[in-house]
Amino acid sequence: MHPLHAATFHIPDMAAGLRFYRDVLGYRIQSESTVSAALAVSWHAEKLAGAISVLMAPEAGSAGGHIRLIESPDAISCIPFQHYGWCGVEFAVQDNLTLAQHLKEAGCDILMEPMPPYRPMAAAGLFGEGLLFNEPQEKNPFHYTVIDTKSPVDQIAIAVLACRDRTISEDFYGQLLGAKPGHRAEMPLPFANKAMGLSEETVYQTGAMRVGRTPFIEIDQYPQASDQSTPPGLLPPGLALATFRIPSFDHLSTDLVSDPLNDSDPFYGGQRSATCLGPDGERIELIEWAD
Repeated sequence: MHPLHAATFHIPDMAAGLRFYRDVLGYRIQSESTVSAALAVSWHAEKLAGAISVLMAPEAGSAGGHIRLIESPDAISCIPFQHYGWCGVEFAVQDNLTLAQHLKEAGCDILMEPMPPYRPMAAAGLFGEGLLFNEPQEKNPFHYTVIDTKSPVDQIAIAVLACRDRTISEDFYGQLLGAKPGHRAEMPLPFANKAMGLSEETVYQTGAMRVGRTPFIEIDQYPQASDQSTPPGLLPPGLALATFRIPSFDHLSTDLVSDPLNDSDPFYGGQRSATCLGPDGERIELIEWAD
């Protein structure tokens, strides 16, 4: 089972968010709920108690890599790929050329046009969410397992992290999630350079964390960035939480925001969850999920 359960976006307007993810990306609503007080505390986001929460999945469904939208009128928009912490997600898609046109028609800023040979693309969502889109290739340079896309925009395959030190982040996620480093490279990231107004030649130390041959976190060491601005009691803007499945909380060495809880939200499937912080302040939600 894919270790990335979901990506949570903190947005100010649920109706607009649903129109975008439903009508433009083709995602479908799986469940709707409200955030319990205990769950909000577990996120260190007490002011979100009672907030509307909507879980969405690709048109053809998937076992993981879902989207969760959390609405708060106090949520602030951001410019993606400018700050440390979670900065975006990567979707597996079927046709980036067609999708690029749909995104432009929806008013999204394209930060990287589809590039040959694999045609990856980057865009900013309606509220500044960092959105990457990749057409999975069976013959890829890193020999990774690829997602069999059954929807035009399929599941989120990867959560993207901007960090200060790639090695520290690799070690942290290796211990937390039992993952191993994947590829490492030094290369420009056109979408980040454009977002921060840097030279096109500016390079980043990039890498990935994987389980088996499946990558699920991209780790990019930024040459410069800023800390994310988050109002007290709320989640960060944009990609606020990345939720991962773990086999058990027993013997977990990382400090948690609060003790694991069993929330009634369908998102958790009756399993316990808890949140911790990563090396760059990113909020990581864990779900105790047996395969």
